[in-house]
Amino acid sequence: MLEFLSIKKKKNKKQLTVEVICKERKYIAEPIKLLTTAELISIILEEENYKISSIKKEPRHKVGNSNRKNVKTSGTWFFEIVENKETNAIDEIKIEKKPENIKPVRKRTTKKSNSTQKPKQNIRGRISKLARNSTNKED
Repeated sequence: MLEFLSIKKKKNKKQLTVEVICKERKYIAEPIKLLTTAELISIILEEENYKISSIKKEPRHKVGNSNRKNVKTSGTWFFEIVENKETNAIDEIKIEKKPENIKPVRKRTTKKSNSTQKPKQNIRGRISKLARNSTNKED
């Protein structure tokens, strides 16, 4: 699991702002770990009993323990919360998992062999052919 330097929560009327700063990894051998919105919501719900109704805004970049590959160590999320003092039950939120930046795989193009085109000869073959033609013409 990610190690956090700080998780700051600010609660306004119906909005919860969460600012997360992750500890940066020291060695390359340590794997790059990313913080998803679902993981953050579960961490928030464990610490305090908020009833989150929707996600207003999340960082455009990935948040994790590295500064490589479009990953930053800090990020800010904005959630819309419902203030309901009667119920302490936490409703689960359907979080649509965004596909990560997946580059489309290009199919390899194969060269079409046309019977009308002759295969290219190497330089040795062409010179040998020229030499044979020149000796045949002299005869």
